[in-house]
Amino acid sequence: MGSRRPARVLVIEDELLLALSIASQVEKFGWQVVGPAGRMADAMRLARDEALNAALLDLNLHGDKTYAVAKILSERAIPFIFLTGYDPGAVPREYASVPVLEKPFTDAELAARLQPMVGDGAGSDGAVQTGGRGT
Repeated sequence: MGSRRPARVLVIEDELLLALSIASQVEKFGWQVVGPAGRMADAMRLARDEALNAALLDLNLHGDKTYAVAKILSERAIPFIFLTGYDPGAVPREYASVPVLEKPFTDAELAARLQPMVGDGAGSDGAVQTGGRGT
């Protein structure tokens, strides 16, 4: 019963104060933060290599769209939420089914979107999606 590990949630956000705030929210819900990552190279590495249950993905990192990170997460079947301060309609059609949270968002909004992705901790079967290296 107490052996269940907390869900691992990747946080990708380039604004440091916002990244720290989001990480704090995730931890408050009882989940483990991976990251946060504020640079594309770090985001791609974490998305590719870390054991994850879900991800929060800023749509724009220092002017670069994060679709390459979204592709890695999709290929690994890791659910994610796009975070954006821009028009959510800017998300490409191939990601139309991905939830979008507009900044600023509340704790309740984040929890409502993230909870179905992580369930009661490590997912419905207790599994955590791991990266391609050495697994």
